[in-house]
Formats: sequence, C-alpha cells, structure tokens
Amino acid sequence: MHGAIVLTLAGCAGSSLAPHAVPPSDVGGLAPATTTLVTAEDVATEAVDADALSGILDIAGFQAGVRRSYAGGGRAIRRVEVRVLDFESSDGASMYLAWLRANVADLIGDVRDTERTLFGDVPLYIHLPDGCCPREPAVALAAWSQGPQVVRVLVSGAAADARKAVRLVREVRTSTFPAPDA
Repeated sequence: MHGAIVLTLAGCAGSSLAPHAVPPSDVGGLAPATTTLVTAEDVATEAVDADALSGILDIAGFQAGVRRSYAGGGRAIRRVEVRVLDFESSDGASMYLAWLRANVADLIGDVRDTERTLFGDVPLYIHLPDGCCPREPAVALAAWSQGPQVVRVLVSGAAADARKAVRLVREVRTSTFPAPDA
C-alpha cells in the first residue's frame, strides 16, 4: 500500500518519472509485498556488465519503471516480480528487450529450455536448479513490449517450470494491458 502512495504522489506532482502503466494489484491470488519505482541504475545493476547495459538504457531512452513483488504462500511459487519499464519510444523498448533476451542468463542463470512461447513470439525462459544448491528454486522469466513499455515477469519456486508460471505470466499480461472494450 505504501508503494502505491508513492506512485500516486509522483503522478500528482507532474513528474515524468511516473510510469504510464503499473503492475497489477493482484497476481494469482498473491498479494503484493512491495511496490517501488525503478531507475536506470536499478535496471543496470542486474547485468553482469552494468556499464554496457547503462549505455543501452541511455540510448534506448529509458524513462522510469515500477516494480511490484508478490509473496507466495509456499514452495510451489515463492515469489513473483513484475516490472513495467517506460522508454521514450517503441524502438527503445525493443532495443532493451533485445538486450534482455540475449542476456537472460545475467538475470536467472543458465537457461535450459527456450522452446516455449507464451503468446505471439514471447519466449518463456526457465532456469532449473542443478543440484549444487539444494534450496535454489526454479525460475521462469518472460518479457514483452507494448508500445514504449516493456513488461518483465519473474516467477520463482518449485512450480516455476510448470503451467502455473505460464498462467501467472498470462494473467499479468491481461491485467497490465487489458483489451479495449469492443
């Protein structure tokens, strides 16, 4: 709730840092745990080569973003994180998305399965634990662009490699950008 207040205040102040869309308030019955604004520095620090990604974000016209995390109630789904990132143009969003797809291992580790697609040409990347760390969960990542925005969904937990992760990603898609009424 506190994060929503911050977003509302930023929008009222006329700040260009307020994102145009925000992640849904509920995903798969999981309540949001935190909501925060995301800066270019926040995005860049996830990369192995943060300076390179920082340059790409600058060229792509990154403006602002919002991250909402949802806590799972058990081992099946431990956490869902949704980010909506705003760029100056659709081309900028596509540039970041291309970087993300080429560097997905920076975010979730080695990817074993890239054959699954969710909707259109959106791949579902899955990292499975390799036995080295007994508590390491499976992680699924999907990202797509909608105009000048990129939506990124990360699902972690034992069921992240199964239908539940696919359902959660699809739910985020339809609730972040609902279809216009006919």
